Amino acid sequence: MKRIQQGFTLIELMIVVAIIGILAAIALPAYQDYIARSKVTEVMAALGAAKTSVSEYASSQGVVPPDAPTAGVGLGANAKYLSALTYTTGAPVKIEATIANVNGSLDTQRITFAGTLNTADNTMSWGCGVSGGTGNYKYVPANCRNPAS
Repeated sequence: MKRIQQGFTLIELMIVVAIIGILAAIALPAYQDYIARSKVTEVMAALGAAKTSVSEYASSQGVVPPDAPTAGVGLGANAKYLSALTYTTGAPVKIEATIANVNGSLDTQRITFAGTLNTADNTMSWGCGVSGGTGNYKYVPANCRNPAS
């Protein structure tokens, strides 16, 4: 008995291509969001290091640092997604990072850590917020998705 060789019909191939196109259309924006979030992670790491430095100074000295060099807050040479890192004293103390080179709508937004010193035990309590730009809160961690004060 002779077997006839069969392949896919044109309509079956078109359906497969359409399904792949739909999946790609869904996956590409999700991947771009993932990339933006990973870039913001570098900014959060720089802020975390500065926050730790300020907290350690306050814990050992009993007062908040008077200026950025004393606080150990500075812009690292390898900060690719961070255009500025500033420290301001007052009530509360603020450490602010300006985002750069992430995506057009997120650039120039600022992530701010605001801290107050508890003089009873020399500990710092911190709050986090976003200011500037258009408010793309989905790229920052959940605890920073409020407007900065």
